[in-house]
Amino acid sequence: MSKIPSETIRVINGYVLRGQDPGGFVRYVLANDLREAIIHADPDNLAAIVEIVKYVYHAVPAACYGSDALMKSWMRQGGAEGILFKTGEVFDLSGLLQR
Repeated sequence: MSKIPSETIRVINGYVLRGQDPGGFVRYVLANDLREAIIHADPDNLAAIVEIVKYVYHAVPAACYGSDALMKSWMRQGGAEGILFKTGEVFDLSGLLQR
């Protein structure tokens, strides 16, 4: 069983699927800003930060994380669903956890 908080999974998935702004801690993780992620983490996310980073690396499409610019582009396009609707491009989302 994953020790990633359910709310964190929900926020990451909402960002990936629909381009919803994750805000706060998750935004810093996805933007690859470790210092700010640690500063903004609550105790549960701080305890799970290594697992969260591994989850992002293995399950989240590389096109949508790693910098603030990539995140802004992803959100502007409406996430994987928006990109599929607009361009027909499909992303492998099979690694996303369901909670």
